[in-house]
Amino acid sequence: MHHVVEAKLVTPSGLAISLASEWVNNKDRKEFEKQDCERKAFVRLAAKLKEYFPRLPICILADGLYPNKTFMQICKENNWTYVVVFPDDILSVLHEDIYDLQDKHRSMQTVELKAKGQTTIIKDYTWLEEPLAHEGHTLNWVSCEQTKSQNKKGQKQSDPENNKEINRFVFITNIKPTGANVREICQTGRNRWKIENQGYNSQKNGGYSLGHKFSRNSFSSYRNYYQCLQIAHMINSFVEHSSDFVQLLQQHSKQTVKNLWKKLMETLSATTLDESLFEIKGRYQIRLKSKCSQR
Repeated sequence: MHHVVEAKLVTPSGLAISLASEWVNNKDRKEFEKQDCERKAFVRLAAKLKEYFPRLPICILADGLYPNKTFMQICKENNWTYVVVFPDDILSVLHEDIYDLQDKHRSMQTVELKAKGQTTIIKDYTWLEEPLAHEGHTLNWVSCEQTKSQNKKGQKQSDPENNKEINRFVFITNIKPTGANVREICQTGRNRWKIENQGYNSQKNGGYSLGHKFSRNSFSSYRNYYQCLQIAHMINSFVEHSSDFVQLLQQHSKQTVKNLWKKLMETLSATTLDESLFEIKGRYQIRLKSKCSQR
């Protein structure tokens, strides 16, 4: 097993495609004072992103490993925004500052949504109007407590524990939260989980076999295969999120993405196709569906 730090582009519609990769590599280093790690790899990855996309506005979504001075400085120098998960067990001093400010400088907003069936979702957004200072950087704190209630048929409405599921999401960000943007900030932070679900989970269990051993002796071969896998997943993701493909799935309710790819592979292996079918005259654009469900 080898660790890799991956920069993925994630969207609300479900896209999670690779932009750049940086390997945590201690295998090829014979002499070193300190081992390579994910944080060090991020410094190299950030340099790649800035080189590849020098003018692209970027918002970094990251887990609780990243709230540190180096990460914040890189984002500041590159003019990037960030929304980072903020666990309870890190930066204790910052947690104390948040606790001290909550009584005087806290704002709240509640949103109630009706989901499918008898499910009700209530989202309580909380943020500090006063910015926080951490190692020379200014940042902000936001949280979202989501309560999902499902009223089963025949169940008493007065039951206080009415099948409630409560989840809390806490982030720190260099974006100034307000009543107009706090929902977008929290939803953006939660989109990080698409990296695991639509990204790595698809590559592990969706036919790409990411978890298999593709080279026992050559680290370079392993990395080359991984890069090719990311390119293949990117192409497939664009096709699967295209308006034509989504419309095809909607016309056949029992059809799945995996089954369509299987049929395509069977056709390519058993049929001689006319080359003229693949000729594209002029430029061709694949239009993505803004919102589509994953099957």
